[in-house]
Amino acid sequence: MSGMIDLSVVGDKGLKGLMTLLVALAAGACSHTAVVPAYEPSDVRYAPSGQRLDVAVSDARPTGSEFSHGRVTIHVQFAGGDPNELSFFTTALAKELSQRGVESKVSTQASAGAGGLKVTLRRFEIRNARSTGFSPLIAYGLFAADVNDGRETVRVVGYAKNGKVPAWSMSEVDRPCYADTLHELVGEVASKINRRFIGAASSDALVAELEKAANGEDGAEALQATYELGFTNNPKAVPALVKLVEHESERVRAAALSGLGVLGASSELGMLEDVHVNGKSASDRYLALKAIGDLGTAEALAYLEHAKSGAEGREANDTAELVSLYLDERPSGSVAPPQSEP
Repeated sequence: MSGMIDLSVVGDKGLKGLMTLLVALAAGACSHTAVVPAYEPSDVRYAPSGQRLDVAVSDARPTGSEFSHGRVTIHVQFAGGDPNELSFFTTALAKELSQRGVESKVSTQASAGAGGLKVTLRRFEIRNARSTGFSPLIAYGLFAADVNDGRETVRVVGYAKNGKVPAWSMSEVDRPCYADTLHELVGEVASKINRRFIGAASSDALVAELEKAANGEDGAEALQATYELGFTNNPKAVPALVKLVEHESERVRAAALSGLGVLGASSELGMLEDVHVNGKSASDRYLALKAIGDLGTAEALAYLEHAKSGAEGREANDTAELVSLYLDERPSGSVAPPQSEP
């Protein structure tokens, strides 16, 4: 009969996975708690800057906004003593900066002193989406904050897109869709704050080491190394990331595209525009657009407006959501980090 599934050809493992998906998503009634472990910072190191950074974070997100929301009801439980997403973020950002060699204090309780940064949070959330019970659960990590150092205010954006098909249980989405997404957001924000307000950079030797790992056979190591190339604030990472935009792995390509934006590689605007239009996947197109937004030039921001008005079909809402991170209530300063082109 048309539309029926022949369970005899599914097998025991496939049948169990099928039943998990059907039960979990039946009538949209699924409720799951994703467990996020204590934050582990990246391995990026900067040359010593000798600068201490005090960061005061204030929450200006719209009243009633939800951190975790979407088609599937997923609550987030933070391990390591962090009671909520703001506590997790401040702890994680301090760990990430300190691990890289930037001594820092990040808090929601204190005001930034002389030379400190005031971070006004506009967006910080994970939205999930799913078209059918047999497609991946997609997590969109969204972050936008206005950062002021007493002289200027700039917009700092974080964006990540990850997905996973849960074959046996919904807990399989915890790491790729929630823990990994948060790790990418924090790493990106730390990198942009450093590039704009401190200017510390990794050595050429570390860039060469990361490039080798990014092109290696270990998939997890290659992905992490690709992200960390974008965190180095070293222009010698740009050519390596350009090559990785052609990688066979969708996630590595996304990390490479994201990294070009974090590094402010304005010379690659034409390539990024081409990927946004002709990318192999939605992730390619979205992350290319995200990288264009990161460039922060007048030409790049005009392209965002054009992309938003020209998007069609399923991608129209996602594109509008991404563009809003850069342009909604944008401060009079610039999108970080446009200071210098690698």
